[in-house]
Amino acid sequence: MTVEMVIQTLHRNTELAIESIRALLREGIGRKGCTCGEALQDALITQKEAIPPTTRERLALFLDRYLE
Repeated sequence: MTVEMVIQTLHRNTELAIESIRALLREGIGRKGCTCGEALQDALITQKEAIPPTTRERLALFLDRYLE
């Protein structure tokens, strides 16, 4: 196995992990009745249009559900 193959495998595994975490966040995790999954809903006071695209992209995992 070459170094390049190892690096490719690491990148694939990282992407799979990120997608798994995103899926868990979209579906909601935690205890029933717990509102911690909605904590950002009332915390965002910035107008959607005023959030720079780079910031939206960087924080998409957390903000997409509130900015759609």
